[in-house]
Amino acid sequence: MTTRRRSKYVDSVKHALAHFGHATNAQLCDDLRVSYPHLSDTTVHRITQRLYDDGEIGFATLDRSGVMVYDARVDAHDHFYCEDCDMIRDIDLPGRCRASITEAVGPCQLSDSLKIVGTCQSCIRK
Repeated sequence: MTTRRRSKYVDSVKHALAHFGHATNAQLCDDLRVSYPHLSDTTVHRITQRLYDDGEIGFATLDRSGVMVYDARVDAHDHFYCEDCDMIRDIDLPGRCRASITEAVGPCQLSDSLKIVGTCQSCIRK
């Protein structure tokens, strides 16, 4: 295994993503530009792609615009996604729920992550 060089930008991206839990490259750029005003979108994109490829960050979903949303968690888990505001929340569905879904879809196999789509409480109250 090759050890990659770490930079302040890589560490900052990981720290920002850990703070947000889930974030797009644009959200990470906006946050990091407070400390690094000249940080480019391309640099953040390359860092998140490398961290994802190396298994250091996960992929949550695509937002309404089709933009990748990265996940600070890399373990297998599911997500609730609000289709109104793009909010993403980690959820851990019980095994019996997965078993029921597997039974309902027949011979198909579930991936490691399920995305439950709906409307969050904040959007319902609006």
